[in-house]
Amino acid sequence: AALGGGARATATALAVRTVGTLLDAGLPLDRALAFAAEQAEEPTVAAALAEVRREVRGGRALGEAVARHPGVFPPLAVAMLGAGEAAGALGGAAERLADHLEQGAELRAQVRSALLYPALMAVVAAVGVTVILLVVVPRFVGMLGEIGGTLPLSTRLLVVASRAIVGGWWLWLPLVVGGVAFARRWLAVGENRARWHAARLALPVVGDLERRWATAQVARTLALLLDGGTRLLPALRIAATAAPNVAVSAGVHLLLEMQDAA
Repeated sequence: AALGGGARATATALAVRTVGTLLDAGLPLDRALAFAAEQAEEPTVAAALAEVRREVRGGRALGEAVARHPGVFPPLAVAMLGAGEAAGALGGAAERLADHLEQGAELRAQVRSALLYPALMAVVAAVGVTVILLVVVPRFVGMLGEIGGTLPLSTRLLVVASRAIVGGWWLWLPLVVGGVAFARRWLAVGENRARWHAARLALPVVGDLERRWATAQVARTLALLLDGGTRLLPALRIAATAAPNVAVSAGVHLLLEMQDAA
C-alpha cells in the first residue's frame, strides 16, 4: 500500500507479527496461521490467511501461498517468508517483516499528518472562494447596480465568473463528473500513470515530500532484504515494487537494466 490501505496494512503487520511470535514459541505453522486468521479484524486479511493456511496444509510452500494474495501480502512478504521458510528460520523472518510493515504504517501516518494542514487549507480556500462567487458577488453586483458607476476590470472579471457558476451550474456539474471519469481512464494506462507520477515529483513541497517517501520505502525494503540474505539484484527488483511512485520505481528498474547491460 502506498498512502492508502492503512487499515489493511496495519492488520497485515499484526497478523505477520502473530505468526512470527507463535512460531518462535514452538507452535506449528498450521496452528499459527489459524490463530492469526481468527484474530485478524480486517476481513480481507482474515480471508487471505485462511486461504494461505489451506494451501499450506495442501503441501504448497508458504512463499508460494502468500504470493497468491498480492492485495494483502506485498512482494517483500513473499520474498521474506519464502527465504525464511527455506532457511528454517521462518519465525525470525516473520518478526523482521512485521517490524518493517509496522514502521511503514507509522511512516505513512507521518506523511498523512504532514499533508493534512495544506489539504485543509486548500479545502477552506476552495469553500471560501465558492461562497464569495455564489453569495457575496451577486449581492455586491446588485448594490453597485443601484449606485451606478464603472467597475474595475478585475471586479468585472469576478462578476463574470460568478454569473457563469450561478447560471451554468447545470453545465459545470456534468463537466466535472466527465473530467473525473476521463482522468480515471487516462490514469489506468501505465504510460499515462508514469507521466502523472513524474509530474507530481516536480511539484513544490509536495513533490519533494513524495520523493523522500518513495526513496525511503525503497531503501528500507532493500536493507531488509539484504539483511535477510537476499542477493543485491533480486533485492533491488523487489525493492522497486515498494516505491509508491511509478517514476521512482522506473528509476530503480533503469539501474537494473544498466547493470544487466554492463
